[in-house]
Amino acid sequence: MEAMFSCGRVAFAIITILCCFTSPAIACPLPERNLLLDFKAAVVDEYNTLTSWHGFNSCTWRGVSCNLRTGHVSRLDLSGFNLEGNISSSLFQLARLEHLDLSDNLFKGKFSPPHNRKLKSLTFLDLSFAGYVNYSSLGYVREFYVSLESLSSLVSLEYLSLARMNISVNKE
Repeated sequence: MEAMFSCGRVAFAIITILCCFTSPAIACPLPERNLLLDFKAAVVDEYNTLTSWHGFNSCTWRGVSCNLRTGHVSRLDLSGFNLEGNISSSLFQLARLEHLDLSDNLFKGKFSPPHNRKLKSLTFLDLSFAGYVNYSSLGYVREFYVSLESLSSLVSLEYLSLARMNISVNKE
């Protein structure tokens, strides 16, 4: 009888541990949730890949991962979501973001994080094939640019992919 009782305790402990490690311990802070919703509002989501982006806990949204201890958004992986439009500057306010993958989308405009080092924790950035290509009788024009000056403010960056991107250098 005693052995059966201790097996029950062990099973309960295992289930408790699994629950703690498979769900976010803390919900994403409201300001970060609102920044993600601002980003969503600025893009066209023709294929409804961001349909899970509703509700209180943005840590459970598709493509969003949070630090399990703090609840802050630490990873945004939107690769291949076929999102279109401009990247909202709200994305650059996610101060604890470490991993940003926007590859294989159809963005326009310029990827230009502010120089105030808001993205000081960013170690991974993938913008490969992230730009919109406008085909015309004159050939094609890429309508999404990356500013090298703005990338210089990403002081923690360890991985960068800019395959098939236009790079701009301001000479001020």
